[in-house]
Amino acid sequence: MSSWVVIGKDGNALAGFPDKVVSINATDGTVAWEFLLSASTVSSCRVAEDGTIYVCADNKVVALSPRGNKSGLMMWEALLMIPRFPRTERFT
Repeated sequence: MSSWVVIGKDGNALAGFPDKVVSINATDGTVAWEFLLSASTVSSCRVAEDGTIYVCADNKVVALSPRGNKSGLMMWEALLMIPRFPRTERFT
């Protein structure tokens, strides 16, 4: 379980929890929006120059919109295919 906080381009605090991302209004502490993820772990977040919010959750990357009344809406989602290699035997 991990959590994090970053500052969005609008000045709001973006907080990540195990199953969601929450935007908290920096002036009064109210929740501006929240986005529920079908994920057990939200590991990290980055905010791009244009304000787009990129979230890593389990084995996917989600892009959230920073724009006006569409803030917090998913723009796209990419599933990351992590190759699984067979276990190799150790030789001594």
